[in-house]
Formats: sequence, structure tokens, C-alpha cells
Amino acid sequence: MHTLKGFSLIFLLIFTTLQITHAAPTLARNLKEARYVEIRSGSRGPDLEMSEMPDWILGYYGDDAYLNEDDKRVFEKRLKNLELGAKLHCLGGDALYIYASKEDYKVEGINHDKDTLIVKVLKYNDKHSWGEVKALKDVGLYIDSGLITVQEKDCYAIVMKMVKGVLLEETEEYKNVKLAQKKVLLEEVKSLVKEEVVRFAVQKHILHADFHVENFLVGGRKTDKGMTLDIPITRAELVDWGYPGIYKVKKDLTKAEVCIRLPPSELEDQLCEYFDPKLRRTEAQVLKETIKTLEARIRELQISSDASVVKLHSPYQVQKSNSEGFLNPPQDGNVPQLLEAFFRHATDLNFFLHTPRFRRAVLLPVDSPGRPCQGLISVVFLLGFSLSERYILKPEESLSHNNILNDGVFASASVSSQEALYLSRAQIDVAGILSSSHSDRIVHGIQAELLLSTYLFRSGCILEGKYHLSAATSIAFGAKLHKIRSLNGDRDILTSAALPWVVSAKDPDNLFPHSVDPISEGERINAFWTVITMSNCWALAADSSPNPILERYMEDIDTPWPMDIEDYEKNLSPDYLDSATVLKLLRGHQPGNTAGKGYSKLALHAQASIFLSRAASIALTYHPDMQLLPATEFATSFLELDSVIDHFIETLKSPISNDSHESILFTTHMIAHLATILLHSKIATMSRTLNSSLNSFPLKASDSGQKRLDAAVAIAELSRKRWSLKCNTAFETSTKIADPNPNPFLGSLWLAVGQVLIEEVDLVRVLSNGTGFTLNVESDSDESSPSEREAELMDKLECVFESAQMSRVYHSPLADYLFNKLQKIHRSRLHGVDDALPN
Repeated sequence: MHTLKGFSLIFLLIFTTLQITHAAPTLARNLKEARYVEIRSGSRGPDLEMSEMPDWILGYYGDDAYLNEDDKRVFEKRLKNLELGAKLHCLGGDALYIYASKEDYKVEGINHDKDTLIVKVLKYNDKHSWGEVKALKDVGLYIDSGLITVQEKDCYAIVMKMVKGVLLEETEEYKNVKLAQKKVLLEEVKSLVKEEVVRFAVQKHILHADFHVENFLVGGRKTDKGMTLDIPITRAELVDWGYPGIYKVKKDLTKAEVCIRLPPSELEDQLCEYFDPKLRRTEAQVLKETIKTLEARIRELQISSDASVVKLHSPYQVQKSNSEGFLNPPQDGNVPQLLEAFFRHATDLNFFLHTPRFRRAVLLPVDSPGRPCQGLISVVFLLGFSLSERYILKPEESLSHNNILNDGVFASASVSSQEALYLSRAQIDVAGILSSSHSDRIVHGIQAELLLSTYLFRSGCILEGKYHLSAATSIAFGAKLHKIRSLNGDRDILTSAALPWVVSAKDPDNLFPHSVDPISEGERINAFWTVITMSNCWALAADSSPNPILERYMEDIDTPWPMDIEDYEKNLSPDYLDSATVLKLLRGHQPGNTAGKGYSKLALHAQASIFLSRAASIALTYHPDMQLLPATEFATSFLELDSVIDHFIETLKSPISNDSHESILFTTHMIAHLATILLHSKIATMSRTLNSSLNSFPLKASDSGQKRLDAAVAIAELSRKRWSLKCNTAFETSTKIADPNPNPFLGSLWLAVGQVLIEEVDLVRVLSNGTGFTLNVESDSDESSPSEREAELMDKLECVFESAQMSRVYHSPLADYLFNKLQKIHRSRLHGVDDALPN
């Protein structure tokens, strides 16, 4: 079985998909993939491996070997005399925006004319930003750097000299000529760019290997008719000296050594793709080509006869019962049972489509226009089969505490073999959704990928599950679902109460048709937020990290909060628009007082998952040796998020029943409390180091420990409320389990909560033994004795164990694995049984 470690590869895959239009040239790829994955886990992306680079490349700018203490303090001072002017350009990656300066800027006695400088505002104060400052100094473009306030928030700014020139593709001389003439201009640019790259490497000992369309300028000027090009083209100036793609090279480097790594054909290929409209692929084309390549690779892995190839496998490791490994559609008589089994838990399985409409459509004859994509139908049948009664464990096998050490009861081999065929059919059909002509292939493709990833997570196939979740995320952002009904508008998307949701006229494939009705548009909105929710939860469960997608796109998400799907049956309100949706949530802005303004069950679920990811992100920024400025930033971010989460939990309505419709609300409560646990855990366990670096931090480690424990207890009580009435009545009267929750993420939640309670019981025992050990949590021994306190905690722990057992009612290898891991932690910490813990 796959463990929950070591699977960062799929997130590299998704970021490569989303950023492919700005990929580094072949030179950079030869240098061990100079692109990076932006994951805030102490650093932004992995450091480059040097073993396969030319020996004349010493490392990238920002490497600790080339940074002294002064280099690391370049953003500590405040730029008091700098006043930002017009916003010139919006950037991705590390930067926010490029600004003009409103006034001349004077530093160290030198006055810089406002028309000769620009200001680059960065997101992070880290080694990559320090490396950019150092690179700008080395190439002679640096003026100043430090802190600046932008929209009431402190940011990091670099003041630099402006490089004069224009972008070739924006000039009239390039835009208004035929392809043959464009190639002549490209040939001139190719040699000039190469000349500049070589000159800087040899003379300044710095290699610029990120020369895409926006990273060099040519001679030209702005006129009334637009940008005009200086002909002949005599110069090309390199710009953007920030990570990635900027390297330190040896001092005695020769032109020949650089040129051998930069043959003319490489530049020609790169520039043609960026500049020639006929050759340039649209974002949709890139997305489709990438997905097609990945699908082909998966099929190759599934059918390859090469013994050296590691194949993707069925979660049950069974042999195909026929040579084709293919399952015909189920008989009509079985379809209602499969659908019933699926829809009993559809919300917990991340199904976001309009249920009544889907149930009617799936029963239409094959090839009917309104029938859903076959790939989506196949995944629904797969999950319906896996959740059917043949997989429900008997009560005495699943919930009896006397059998709590059992490893679970597995389905018969014949049932597993059938399920393997359902899986094979689903994988084949899902791979063909985007290449079909179905009008809803984008939304149905996202839904199918999410459902398939949920199935694979339940089966313990973490890598495969992450692949399909990443595919859904790539489709959602590639289709710009994060810009639906944006108040800011978008050059690629037109949305309002009056206009249907359409794609850009520049998209020849027209992947999205006009919205047929409000329900169709609502499905697109709910698709996006379901992707965000799943990505947030599984980034933590599978990688123990914040969601890199959320970190990357947080400021760009304008799609309004989702409504419950039935609420879209009414006409959408003209004011159902939004902007900076996630940012406003994290800043404590209340979304409103209607379902469409952020109070639907689906919206609250998404918001709780966002708090979870942000808690992971903030917790990871703390380390024992923090300097004053980052320590202060950490404290500010910590307290702001803690306050927002507290208010969210206080205002979150309680479930009114144990009905299955309330299941998502129970899960939302638990995820919100888990966010509190995650945010406070590091402080609660690092009291000495925290107090030494943050003497004025207003929350003590003991307070953080208590808050973490309170959150764990709250989850235990919620689980008691969720299961006690339902389980007791069900098991006393029937052999059938009533509505267990098959959401695979809950297994990770029970494990995290159980560990907190086990640690607390252990600490209470240590304290009662008089060892002098200092508890993270303030003792309430005045109110209860240690034995009473331990009994209370064990009661809460019992709730967690019983809830974790409920996750195993439908056979799930992942639930079994996590439950067994919790058992072994329990035996090791509280009973001294040191059996090996699973990885």
C-alpha cells in the first residue's frame, strides 16, 4: 500500500501544466529543471541539484554560499520616501506588481528621476528575493530595497533602474506583417538575445536562463498609433533577474563554454513559440495536449509488458478475469441499485452536480444529447458498487470495542475482482472525457476526476489519487473557473447577471458553451469550490503541507462563494458577484447574510478547508532562529488567523439532526477545529524556543496547548453527537449500518485528534507520577483529580476510536491503515507496547 509520504511529484505535474506557457528554455531544462514548484514549506520549491549541471555553473543566486548577513537584511528598513505611482504590470510567481514611482527618489545622496526607475513589489522575504537584489546589484540595475505599505499591508519592494525598450510582439511592425517577415525579425532577435546572455555570463559572471517573452526588450518607442519598433533591430536588453533561472558562474568562463550550451536552434524554437500567433498554443490547447500526453502515459503504464516498468495497479491487486480487462455497462436492473448506493453518500464523496437532473439524465438512452459523459457515469457506477451492501461489515465486526484490535474484514475475492473491472472501465472512460464533443465535458471531466481521486484515496492509492485530483485542479484553473462572475471583469471571461458565462473569442475550441440556465452556471461555481476544498484537505493529508494551489492563486480568486445546488434553481441575483473572495475571508470580512453570500453548506465547507490550509502555511513559517521582523510577521499572521477561525466556529450553525443532509456540516465543524489544532500545535510543543524569539508574543505556549486540546475535545464531542444516536439505534434493530461517512479525509482527521488526546493522557499520567515534567496544558487539578481528568480524556478518546471505526464500515484500505496506526500509537504511548508503527 502506498504510504502518505514522498508524493510531491504530482504537484510538480500540475504546476508544470498550469505554467507551461512560461516554461524555461531547453538550456534551463538541461540544468536540472530550473523551474520550481511554489510551495511555502520553509522555501519556495526545491533547491536545484548541481550534479548534472556544467561545472562552470556554481549555483543559483540566493544560494546560501553567496549570501552574507547584509544580503539577508535588505528588506528590513522602511522606504519612507518612496511613493508608488501607476501600476504598470501584474506579475505571477514571486512578484505582485510592477509600479512606477510618483516622485523622484533620492538615496545615499543620489537623486533618481521618477521616469528612470520602477518598483517591483514581492510576496516573500526569503533567499530568492535576497538573491534577486544581489543579482540586480551585480548587473548594475539596483537602486534600493525595503518595506513598503501596499493596500494597508506591508510588502517587500525593490527599486531598480528602468530598462528602456518594448516587447517585440506588441509593436505594430511585428503585428501587421506576414509570417515570413516575422521570421526575419525573430532571426534578428535570436542572435541579439544570445549575445546578451553570453555577455553577462562572461563579463558579470551571471547566467540569465529564463529569457521568455517578457524577459527581454528590444529598441522601440510608444507613439499615438501604438508601439513602434526600431528597424533594424540592433539591441535586446535582458530584464527580470529574479529566481528561477538566474545562476552564479565561474569568473574565467569563456564564450565558447556558454555557446555550446546555447545553440541557436534552442532560442529559435523558444522565440517562435512565444511570438508567432500561428505557432503559439492557446492555454486551452496546452491544457488539452498535456492531459492527452498524461493519459497516454497512464495507459502505457497500465498495459506495458516490460517487467522493468512500474505499473499503476488496481487497489485490490487482483488479476483481470479476461484478457481485455474491460467491463460492459451494468445491466439495466442493476443501475438503480448502483445509483442509490452512490447518492446515499454523494455529498460526502464530493459530488457537486444537480442531483435530480443528473439522476434523470443518467437513465436516458445511450447517445442521447442530454446524457452525462460516459466517463462520469462509469465512476459513479464504480463508487456505487464499492459502497453497495456487499461491502458493509457486520455490526459485530465493525463496531464492537472487544474487536478493536482486529485488522478489519475484507470483501470476498469475487467481489474484489468485479470491482477491479469497474475501476478499469472508469479509468478508460474518464481518460476520454475532454477529447469528446460533449457540451458539458469540462464540468463533467472535473466531477469525474474528483470522484475517481476520492475512490483511489479510499483505496490507499495515494499517488494515483493525487494525480486525478491534480488533473481536476488543472482543468478548473485552465478553464478560468476562478474568475466566474468576477467584479473585476476578465479579458478572457465575460460574466454578469445579464450575460451568460462564455469563454474568450480567442479560444478556437470553445471548450465552454453558453450557460443553458442558472443551474448549469451554478454547477461550474460549485465545481471550482469543490476542487479548492479537496485540494486543501489532501495537501495536508497526503503531503503534510499547505495547498500550493491556494497559495499561488489566493489573490486571483474572484468567483463568489457557492450556493447549495438546489438554490440555483431560482434566477441568480444581479449582485451575485465577487472579487478577492479568499483574501476577504482571511481578513475577517463577513461574506453576507444569504446563502449566495457565503453561508451555504458548501461555502462553509470550503471556508473551513481554506482555514486549514492557511493554518498549515503559517505554522510552517515558524522556526527557532527567527529574526525580529519575520517573528513579528509570524505573530501578526498567527493572531489574525486565530481570531478569524474562532469567529467562524462561533458563528457556524450547529447540525440540527443526524440526517445525512447534515453530514457536510458535521465535517465542516471538525475541519475548522482541526485548523485550530494545526495552528497551535507548533507553539504548544515549542514553548522554550518560542518564548526566546517572541518575548512579546501575547499567547503563551500553555494557552496554545489548552486551545489545541479544547479543539480536539470539541471534535470528539461532535463525533459523539454524529454517531451515538444513529449507531446505537441502528445496531440494536438491524444488521445494516446506517449512514457511515465514506469521506477518506476523515481517517486523517481522527488520527490527528487521537494523537492530541493520547499525548494529553500521557502528560496527565506523567504529572500524577510526580516526575516534575512541565505540561503544555495548564492543569485544572483544583477541579478534578488526575484520575478523573484521565477518565474524561479516555472517554473522548473512545469517541474518536469509535468514529474511526465507522470509517471502516465500507471496506477502505486507507481507513484500515490509519486506524491501525492510531491503535499502535495508543498502545505505544499509553501501554508501553512498542510494536512497529506503520510509516
